[in-house]
Amino acid sequence: MIMSFSRLQKESCEYILQDNNTMTTLQNAHFDVGITEVFAACGFGLFERLFSRYGFDTNLQQLINTRVNYVLSNSDEFLDIAQPSTGKLVHIGGIALPEATTLPKDFQLVMGRKGSKGVVLISFGSNAPTVQVRMPANMRVAILEAVSHFPEYTFIWKIDKEDAVPEMPNLFTTSWVPQTALLGELLLRVSFHVLSHLYSFPVHPNLRCFVSHGGLNSVLELTRSGKPAILIPLFGDQHRNAKLVERKGSAIVLGKESFTSKGFIGALRKTLEDKR
Repeated sequence: MIMSFSRLQKESCEYILQDNNTMTTLQNAHFDVGITEVFAACGFGLFERLFSRYGFDTNLQQLINTRVNYVLSNSDEFLDIAQPSTGKLVHIGGIALPEATTLPKDFQLVMGRKGSKGVVLISFGSNAPTVQVRMPANMRVAILEAVSHFPEYTFIWKIDKEDAVPEMPNLFTTSWVPQTALLGELLLRVSFHVLSHLYSFPVHPNLRCFVSHGGLNSVLELTRSGKPAILIPLFGDQHRNAKLVERKGSAIVLGKESFTSKGFIGALRKTLEDKR
């Protein structure tokens, strides 16, 4: 998978840099600032080509290594693996996450459903389709069978607008989820060094488990909520994100290829019934 991703990056980069019309358009825009991701090397190549006539003929990667004052990393140093670091690396994980708003009325009703022992939130983000023709059949079947297996719990499942899921008394489906409001409010305005403030925020008491793909933003929200999770990484950095939470003891990680009803039900049972 990593090799395929690298190949696609290389091909797309070559396509962009060899497109003279695009290069001319960008040069004529006279940009003053260029912003790229650290892991996207193509951005550095693009900047070299755009700004070489202004005296930046040196290798941009070398320039970055020698003259950068700070690197802002969208990571949580308390979640990540301990490693040698430097004062130039500043962890700002979660700084772009929205602040929690009041929970909408329809969700308040679902979260306070009479007779329910708690709520399980299932959301695979905005890039993982749930429609039957695109979501792996084993995942779809496993989720529906798990909902049926735990009638005493309420399930909220974020699905696509065009998706059609069988009606079940304890299943609430929606195309939008107020995830931040459900997982808790992030007090980003407080200093990151004040741990008691960083982690002391309201979390909905009825939320018992978060089932997610392990996207970075979801993981950062999750770890601040203190809620247990079941993570099913789908691609990219999600595998590493999920393992980081698992090694802290607050999540169970399941593989998407081996995702079965039995495995999912077992993980849910352990998460919902384990008093730790």
